[in-house]
Amino acid sequence: MTVQTYSLPRVTIEAGTVCRYLGARAGALPPELLGQIETICARAETLGVWRAGWLTLPIRVEEACVDAGGLIRLPGKSLAAHLAGCARAVLFCATAGPGFDRMLSANRLQPARLAIWDAAGTAGIESFCDRFCEALGGHQRSRFSPGYGDLPMQSQQEILSVLDARRTLGVGLTQGLLMTPAKSVTAIVGLEETK
Repeated sequence: MTVQTYSLPRVTIEAGTVCRYLGARAGALPPELLGQIETICARAETLGVWRAGWLTLPIRVEEACVDAGGLIRLPGKSLAAHLAGCARAVLFCATAGPGFDRMLSANRLQPARLAIWDAAGTAGIESFCDRFCEALGGHQRSRFSPGYGDLPMQSQQEILSVLDARRTLGVGLTQGLLMTPAKSVTAIVGLEETK
């Protein structure tokens, strides 16, 4: 099976979404801080190398796990319940690339800017994942990632391996199960049969 890829030259990162990740309302912030957030959002939109790799696989839903094409078994009753009724799913990894890691490192001594860059990266990868899922089309369940419900974080390792993510996207995993680049996501999306 060949891993397919998808990319965008930029994504939209809304200042209001970044404020929400920061735990603030845009209207309640001083204008100079909101201006800084908007500037970082504009820079972040093109900083990312927005890419995804994915496979569409037949799935078999069991009581406490999901078998995806015989390539991977994802444990968890919550995942099984989420994908009940689906015969196929998309297994994917998405990344914003290493640019955000560089910006986080460059701003580590400026806590406010560090927090804004971190929130902008999170908003960006979420926006990209939404665009990727829209591009898949059809009727889909919401994406389900390791760490949701009882799907263990260790599942990321298997997902990245099946997708050959190190080679195809430059995405790896630390010993602490954190993805590198940091603004990366793995997930499974159930595909519903249309009637």
